[in-house]
Amino acid sequence: MNQELYQQLLEAGRLLVRDENTKNEIRQLQTQIKDNTAAIEAAKKNISAKPKHSTWRTILGIICLIVGCPLTFAGTMALLVVTFTIEVSGGPIIDILGRLLVAAVFFIPFVAPFLAVTIAGIILLLSVLVSTKKHKKKAPAVYEQIKAKNEAENKILEERINQIADEFIEYWNSSLHLLDFLPEDYRTAHAVCFMLKAVKNLRADTLKEAINLYDQELKHLEAMAAAERQRIQNEELLYTMELLNLNMETMNSNQERTNRKLDDISFMQSMQMFDD
Repeated sequence: MNQELYQQLLEAGRLLVRDENTKNEIRQLQTQIKDNTAAIEAAKKNISAKPKHSTWRTILGIICLIVGCPLTFAGTMALLVVTFTIEVSGGPIIDILGRLLVAAVFFIPFVAPFLAVTIAGIILLLSVLVSTKKHKKKAPAVYEQIKAKNEAENKILEERINQIADEFIEYWNSSLHLLDFLPEDYRTAHAVCFMLKAVKNLRADTLKEAINLYDQELKHLEAMAAAERQRIQNEELLYTMELLNLNMETMNSNQERTNRKLDDISFMQSMQMFDD
């Protein structure tokens, strides 16, 4: 094994792997910042948003009032007419008690359900007003809380990003000479790791041999990717052909039924001619 080349590739690989790890870590931190910012925007939009289920409660409440109010009014008027027109013999007290009994008997089955619907509609509309008032009072406070929390977290994340970037830039600048032996197109962690393994397994003894092996590997991977793309295209084409065949079979079946109906019509016309 070419120990010197192996050591060069090892040191270059460490540098490039750290480069990729640093970029991934920074991307993750930036994603967290974006998520926090999105949470702040969502809380801000929530201030002007309607409370949960307010739309259907409003619609249902209006429907209940539209249905319940007229029927309650009509039922009440009818109940009053019945109550004050009925006559109960036996004295004033008996008369009053009788009227109250009649009113109770008619009220429970005829007026009470409509009154309950009306009350339900009023309760639904009042609940929308109350929840809207609470939401307008609570949402700004929630927004300020979320904003303060996420902005503080974003500040910490940004400081962490700057710290990681500064540390890595210093390390990169001091270690950049470790890549001098590599051509520009092969200064990637994937390329160096492959060549390092090739040298370790005695498949390559020089940098040129390792690069040639890596180029062959890339061609092999590209061929596999092209084959996979072709396989997917073939499957899609096969599926399309199956759909076309199915449609053709359906069309042929419909045509056959149409032809049979035409033959039946022609036969009936022929029979009528013979009858005539």
